[in-house]
Amino acid sequence: MRGFLEKDRIWILDDKGFSRGLFSVKDLGLGIAPADIIVYREGEEAVAIKTDTREVIAHGTDHAEVIQKAIDYVASKGGGTIHITKGTYIITTKDIGLPYKVGIHIIEKAGIRIVGDGEGNTVLKLADGVGGTVIYYKNAHWLEIRDLTIDGNKDNNTDSGIDGDLAGIKGHTTYFAKIVNVELRNCVRQGFYPTNCSWSHYENIYAHHNGYEGIVLDSEDLSTVINLKTGTNGLIDTSRAGLYIVGGATREPSYVTVVGGIHYNNPINVKIYNAIGVELYGVKAYYSRKDIDLDGIWVQNSKDVKLISCEAVGNARGGILVVDSENVHIIGCLSRNNGQYGSGVDRAGIILTYLYGNVRNIYISDCQLYDDQDTKTQLFAIRVNDPAHIDNVVVERSVMEPNADSRLVYELDLTKMKIIRCRGLTTSNSGVATIPAGSTRVTVSHGLVKAPRIILLTPAGNARVWYENVTDTSFDIVTDTAPSTDLDVTWYAEV
Repeated sequence: MRGFLEKDRIWILDDKGFSRGLFSVKDLGLGIAPADIIVYREGEEAVAIKTDTREVIAHGTDHAEVIQKAIDYVASKGGGTIHITKGTYIITTKDIGLPYKVGIHIIEKAGIRIVGDGEGNTVLKLADGVGGTVIYYKNAHWLEIRDLTIDGNKDNNTDSGIDGDLAGIKGHTTYFAKIVNVELRNCVRQGFYPTNCSWSHYENIYAHHNGYEGIVLDSEDLSTVINLKTGTNGLIDTSRAGLYIVGGATREPSYVTVVGGIHYNNPINVKIYNAIGVELYGVKAYYSRKDIDLDGIWVQNSKDVKLISCEAVGNARGGILVVDSENVHIIGCLSRNNGQYGSGVDRAGIILTYLYGNVRNIYISDCQLYDDQDTKTQLFAIRVNDPAHIDNVVVERSVMEPNADSRLVYELDLTKMKIIRCRGLTTSNSGVATIPAGSTRVTVSHGLVKAPRIILLTPAGNARVWYENVTDTSFDIVTDTAPSTDLDVTWYAEV
């Protein structure tokens, strides 16, 4: 079968040269795309035509084979674009020497672009009962996949228990990949799962209703991730995350920057594990699965992690959980109304937990850790689990009330944690008090969580001053001689 392009129409000829009809580009759903190969549906068949010679290079009911031939063709030319037009393409799989079968593969091929007609319009759907991964790529540098949907047909395929199998897209050791505007749904295991890839760009990827994680970034390095969305994943394994960023088998560098995006109704919405250097900006983690007592954002055995302007709202247990990690900065984050469906004392805005390694050097600044519901479910602003293994925690300029429990911080150890100028709870404060002319003392309300153990006074001029009557709410500043004019005294107090 061959095709000839005539302006905006295509003549389709059979193998003997007889015409099978004149079709418009619009009728075929081809659109106008600067592609080297155009793939479209005709009846039960998929057809791939070359745009330069106007001939059909592949056609048949095996849609995966047609798309594969299109990829192999542009790869033989040093790279190019395959435009897969609107329609549903049924993807069968075959053995290519991996532990699992694959439908479409790009291996040792550079500069391949696979472009659809939009999410929900171009759909690559795994066939019934075939198993395997829909798209697999390895060493496919400068790869681009965009504007399409991957459907893993979860209800008609069975979990093999093999890592990497039954994913929507599985990638490996590829540089400068670009995956944009892709929906991944109904996969038995993961939706999108690149491993050991670098300098890549992932944007507007939506993974939902998958059996394991929605999106896994495994040993990813120096990549930028923008506006990812995951929802209702973990339908087979309920311990999984919507977005899972993992450094490796042990703690390893994974310098990934994630900007924006929303993750909801997953067992864990976002999880960072064994990673160094991950940064999240403006990521939203809302309403983790109500039947699973887990958290919004989970950071475990990681180092040098930044959560900036993130939101964790209405999650089942805690908002942000930090486990066995160090050098974690949580700045400008909102963690509100969590503990929706959980029980016990871990229902908190931020949870600091020891399992196997110490939690140290945690800086929390300008955060809002409160519950504003009529019936409050978030017990504490901060929950400290095993204070003996928690060290050097600083919390400042954060809102820590109201919450369900008036203690605000559970298991507070002020030798390990410093709370500065926080609404509801603070461990150090400063100000200027004035002893009026003709008086010898002034009472200062220090605003600390309890009576300070350190008070420093600096009077104006050479006046002699000291403090007396220190309580949980105030102390007096006293001078021996009443001043003729008001005397200002700068004070600093710390519990």
